[in-house]
Amino acid sequence: MALILVVVFGVSMSMAMAAFESWADYEQPYKPNLSPVPLLGAVTPLGNYVVVVVIDGARPDIVEKAETPNIDWIRENGTWFNNARCFTPSLSHPGYASIGTGARPSVTGVTNNWLELNGDIGIDNIFKIVNETNETTAVAGSPGWMDLYGNWISENKTIEGETLNMDRIIGEWAVTLIEHKPKLLLVHLYDADTAGHGYGGAASDEYKQQIEEADEEIGRIIQAFNNSGILEETLFIVTSDHGFLDQGGHGGWEEDVLHFLLTMRGPHVKRLEVDGQILQDQIAATVSFFLGYRVPTGLTGGMLFDVFDVDERRKAIYQISLAQIKYNQSTWFAEQFDLKEKYENNISRLEEDLTNAQQVLSQGQYSEALSLAEGIEEDCENLIKTVWEKKHSMEVSSRLQAVSLIYVITLVPSIVVIFILRKRINWRIFSASILCAIGYLLGFWVVFFASGWYFSISLWASPEDFINRMILFVIAGLIAAGFTAGLTAKWILNEKNRWGKIILATLLGLFLVVILNTIYISSHYVQWNYVLDWYFPEGRAWGDFFGSIFMLAQNFYLSILSFISIAVALATSKMISKLSKAGAISSVAKSPPSLP
Repeated sequence: MALILVVVFGVSMSMAMAAFESWADYEQPYKPNLSPVPLLGAVTPLGNYVVVVVIDGARPDIVEKAETPNIDWIRENGTWFNNARCFTPSLSHPGYASIGTGARPSVTGVTNNWLELNGDIGIDNIFKIVNETNETTAVAGSPGWMDLYGNWISENKTIEGETLNMDRIIGEWAVTLIEHKPKLLLVHLYDADTAGHGYGGAASDEYKQQIEEADEEIGRIIQAFNNSGILEETLFIVTSDHGFLDQGGHGGWEEDVLHFLLTMRGPHVKRLEVDGQILQDQIAATVSFFLGYRVPTGLTGGMLFDVFDVDERRKAIYQISLAQIKYNQSTWFAEQFDLKEKYENNISRLEEDLTNAQQVLSQGQYSEALSLAEGIEEDCENLIKTVWEKKHSMEVSSRLQAVSLIYVITLVPSIVVIFILRKRINWRIFSASILCAIGYLLGFWVVFFASGWYFSISLWASPEDFINRMILFVIAGLIAAGFTAGLTAKWILNEKNRWGKIILATLLGLFLVVILNTIYISSHYVQWNYVLDWYFPEGRAWGDFFGSIFMLAQNFYLSILSFISIAVALATSKMISKLSKAGAISSVAKSPPSLP
């Protein structure tokens, strides 16, 4: 049994490291870097400049509670979005990628903050599109933007810092860049995120204060545009890359970390308050729509037509462009997944529908063309989803067969071991092992939930914090398991060779826990693979991925620290024996007194 736990130790360690590294080094092998799709008609820009201000980690409900007169000015004179949602992982760089490309992390392949792309994100983006027109782009803020889009950024002033008061420096830089009148300016203010991590989360006064100070910098930026004479030609977008938990942290699937700030004001922008759900991948295409440029070809979202007061012709031209892009994506994914022949009829029908919509547009029937293109876009998105799910389901079926085969292979030696140890493992030992396993599970999960933990990266302050917490949970479980095993020695195990039986029952109980954890790991492997694959888990499934790493790490530490349970079990049994001999505990009821 001890040898089995040693094997579990080695396998669990290897798999947990491979799983974590697959996230750290994640690459999307199916990134649709497709050819540009030109607009089917000339459109006049709604304005000449765009500034996107990203307040890192700003949660909109805290923004509403704070004193933010400049954000309020944008809100009152433009559109405010009550239900804007980002994606998992709700981290900074994945947010930067979605804002600039219009694509979710599962498509951009940017799923963490330490992936090095050296200025080329590898997918179409709004900075690249502005560059194509020989206009300039500029960034003031974190160097992370340069790592993703540096090849297409004309001017930049960036700084990396983990102390407060960076926003003041960045705000001054932004004012300097505005003097050059870049077509697209991105300003990244990140002191709020720093305060959230360093001072206790979104519920802290420091977090709220940094949002208010970010608002002051926004005021300086607005004034700089006014001084340059281009304020009324500029679309102001104030947003955030993700939200924040009250107690600190982000990256997971929680409501508070997915809810991000989004408001905009500019020429032709309506005064609205939008309650419907808006996604982060709709920002990039909206910038294109405002400037009259083509749309990024890797986008997974759409554009915010309804916040602009524009004619049907403009909407129809852009909607057909969206439909064409989604059609190109659907055929590309079908080819990449070797499924084009299977869905040839669907693709042909969509091509015919797209041609028809283009003809209707050319005839000046803009409302009808818009309606047709909206239907085509939806159908293309459904086909993309179907193709993705078909490939994924084939891989799930293959992994299910592999797991079934592994279970069959391991079942045979398990039966052999049970047969060999049949004289040693009687019903008493087996009962004690079950109670030992129950003791471990109670100890582990009671401490786990009492600590406020669940499966989410939002709770991981650092890898060291995760390891320390895991060791704490496992030790709590092992102590409870050992105490339970020791207690059973008096009432379940007989006196003969008791120490050996206690050790055997304890090891067998821990092995039962490993089996339960492995069943969970296997179910996740079947659905998602134990390393991150092309089909990236989103939402709660992102939490399940870390649940799988968590269970692997638990098996690892349980195996290496199993001696704790044995020591506690032996000590508990010895203590009970002493108490029993002293008369404090008796397993035999006293006989009633004899009658005279």
